[in-house]
Amino acid sequence: MSRFLVPWRNFFLKATDASSEYCEAAGLMALSSVTLSRRTLDVGRGVRPNLFMMLVGDSSVARKSTSVTFAKAILEQVEESRIGPRDYTIEGLLRWMNAEKDPSTGKTRNKVTLFAEEFGADLARFAAYGPTATADFCSLYDGESFEKARAGSAPLRVEKPMVNVFAASAYQMLQMYLKTQDWLSGYMMRFCYVAPQSNRPRQLLPPQWPKQEFDRATVALKVLRDDLARKFMKMGFEPAAATMFRQWAGAVESYALNSQSYQSIDFIYTGRFVTNVQKIALLYQVDDDPTAPIGTAAVKTAIDFASAVMWPSFKHVVGKTTGDTFESLATSIISAVTTAPNKQLSKADLYALFPAPLSRKVVDHLLWAQKFVLTKNGAQELLRGS
Repeated sequence: MSRFLVPWRNFFLKATDASSEYCEAAGLMALSSVTLSRRTLDVGRGVRPNLFMMLVGDSSVARKSTSVTFAKAILEQVEESRIGPRDYTIEGLLRWMNAEKDPSTGKTRNKVTLFAEEFGADLARFAAYGPTATADFCSLYDGESFEKARAGSAPLRVEKPMVNVFAASAYQMLQMYLKTQDWLSGYMMRFCYVAPQSNRPRQLLPPQWPKQEFDRATVALKVLRDDLARKFMKMGFEPAAATMFRQWAGAVESYALNSQSYQSIDFIYTGRFVTNVQKIALLYQVDDDPTAPIGTAAVKTAIDFASAVMWPSFKHVVGKTTGDTFESLATSIISAVTTAPNKQLSKADLYALFPAPLSRKVVDHLLWAQKFVLTKNGAQELLRGS
């Protein structure tokens, strides 16, 4: 029996014409926000149920930002202290976490959900701050105690951070700011992607605010939060649920291993993807019964959402941001280099054949994948087939 997600869906789907996939993602992020520090997944050293979730879609019409705003609105009513600052440069976030105290513990606030209604602007800001910005956010996601050195000031330190990011971005903004390196560095790999898989009838005017449904969802989440707060628990899988999950995860890995694509992004992503689906299974179990082990129903629901929504959305984002022609361009570039005299070609000649900027992304990826070896002849950079 759903404790929160059913009343959440009743509210959300009356309040907006955004997709049901956005509705589910927003509900899961609200659940994750109140579950942090109260439940962990009992695998390995323990896995916290924090998520980086991104709603993606076309500009203006998809209601991405609206969906993020709704999740933030309910968390404001239920546990406002877990809402982070909107300007979340890494130093600004760490300063905020050090300055604000967790009302429940009196210690540095280390449990936070960041709401990024316009994530494209955040990517632009990360680019201005340099590559360390995304690396720092990778560390925050992973949850190890984090310290940031500052020139002339004491370092900023947060113990075992638990950070959620709920973001929204139009494809156009991702295409403008996202680089292949953002995938290869691991930052974009940590996100779950959710794009509309179905269309709902468009509403020309905003619907009347369904206050009664919102209040019911709010009360449901408050009661669930109070139940979670009574006792910390590690949640493991029931044996049948563990078997079901292992079988699915094995099929995902086999798919990645058998892929002949030059985009090894697919293969690298599967590790994080499987871990995120474990976290989502925990959240579905929390919604049903937060004191029971993770059962087959929760695992099946998580797998269904991941397979039908999250994986196709990821593939679509990769296609949009590394170029729908990435694979064919990679094939052409490899052919150009390996058929050149001595199987080598200068970067300058290559970019003359394949105009930048997409070709530069492809070359960066192929160098990383060790398809080429880079050598220098004076000022000239040469690519040689490996």
